[in-house]
Amino acid sequence: MSSNDICTILVDELFNRDKIYLEKSIAGLNNQQLSYVFRGIATLHFSNAQKFENYFTTMCEEIKDATPKEINFLKESLDYQRKAHLYISLAFRKRAKSLGLEDDLRIKDSDEIVYHIIANHPMYKSFKTEK
Repeated sequence: MSSNDICTILVDELFNRDKIYLEKSIAGLNNQQLSYVFRGIATLHFSNAQKFENYFTTMCEEIKDATPKEINFLKESLDYQRKAHLYISLAFRKRAKSLGLEDDLRIKDSDEIVYHIIANHPMYKSFKTEK
């Protein structure tokens, strides 16, 4: 299996998870609200991409007895995850822009429903517990 195949599988899994979550959550939202939701999900994926980039350094400091082959495997595995999250982030950001959201990242206070959708996403919950 090639590295492109592995990344494609990871992207598909992440996208399907988001799709299932969003299908339950976004009914009835207007385009502006949808664009904020998509931008929020993009930000969550981008944060995860950054985490996977940092995990390798952190893990290698903690694993003293790993062989070079094991370290390379770990590095490749984390890089696949990073690339998959980055790809999904870019796709959601593009979708948000197509609905009219420019670079305004602030969710309006009146849009509590948008915040609620993002805050209940499984990645957001794990993001909050890691801080």
